[in-house]
Amino acid sequence: ALGIFLSDTMLLLLSYFGIAQFIQEDSKLQIILGFIGALFLLFYGFYSFLKTKSYSKQNKEIKLTINWLNVFSEIIKGFFINIMNPALWLLWFSIVTTQTSGNDRSCALAFMLGIVIVTLSTDILKSFFANRISAILSPNVVYVINKIMGIVLIGFSVYMLISTIQLIAI
Repeated sequence: ALGIFLSDTMLLLLSYFGIAQFIQEDSKLQIILGFIGALFLLFYGFYSFLKTKSYSKQNKEIKLTINWLNVFSEIIKGFFINIMNPALWLLWFSIVTTQTSGNDRSCALAFMLGIVIVTLSTDILKSFFANRISAILSPNVVYVINKIMGIVLIGFSVYMLISTIQLIAI
């Protein structure tokens, strides 16, 4: 979870201070990337919302031992696995480009920070509670969590879509 958060944050910063500064001059490209980013969030939100229940529950007891020397390597693995996803690059570029044009800097940063915090929070919660609440984490609970996460992502997508449409009006 920490590796994914770090790579998302790095991509956000690279997008914001790098390519987004050049893309802001081209309003057509901003609009295209805005729609692409909104569609990514929308599809992922619908995927999460429409995910069906999984009834395969294993009753095996897992003993978890943490080798603290390998924790750093696991963070690095998460970082590189996440950062090598080309769709993620396109998603962050489109989100940053759309949210930085026409908005003041604090509003744009708050929006992007909100997405990163939601991602980090859900990843940490999944990691932390995975072994601790297996009795509570029934297929129905996972189903409800996916529905809530889907709705939140769809909400971010709608907000981004509205921001992109406002670019067209300008």
